[in-house]
Amino acid sequence: MTASVTASSSHAPALERALSWLTLERLGYVAIGLLALVLRLASLGVAPLGPAEASQAMAALDLAANRSALPAAGASPLLLHLHGLLFLLAQANESSARLIPALAGVALVLLAYGLRAELGRLGALGAALLLAISTTLVFWSRQATGESLALLAGMALVVGLAGWRRSPGRGWAIWLAATLALLLLSAPIAYSILL
Repeated sequence: MTASVTASSSHAPALERALSWLTLERLGYVAIGLLALVLRLASLGVAPLGPAEASQAMAALDLAANRSALPAAGASPLLLHLHGLLFLLAQANESSARLIPALAGVALVLLAYGLRAELGRLGALGAALLLAISTTLVFWSRQATGESLALLAGMALVVGLAGWRRSPGRGWAIWLAATLALLLLSAPIAYSILL
């Protein structure tokens, strides 16, 4: 009896810590993230792949099957390797070809949290909501091309620059270097984002 009381009382502080982390603001981000997820994943595999998407997916299938084939010009090296890994682990179809860009679109929405110091808490929450329902961002998140990854890396670069400005340090330098590398590997649109 005392062992069960002690065990249940030891779980209480862990539950209190978990619930104290969940503020109304963070609950808003969870709701906005779920909205972004639904908008990006709903009926993801219904439409057939377009020419650019099919070229990217076929090159990834060749990579997964260990066949040497070059992707078309303008293909995303980052998405090619992520697709290759995904196609090794799961069935290759329209939904799985579009899954990584869709998840990148959701992550882009949630990165607005990192701009709370610059935009304010309500401003960052509003920006996340606008990013979640933006028809352009939803469109690019539902395409099996590298543009969604480029937009995610570009937003991560902005968050890193804002963090560096607040408190320069080694952690932000690593963040900036990694996101810059991912941006340059994502899609040709990365160069426009850098400009």
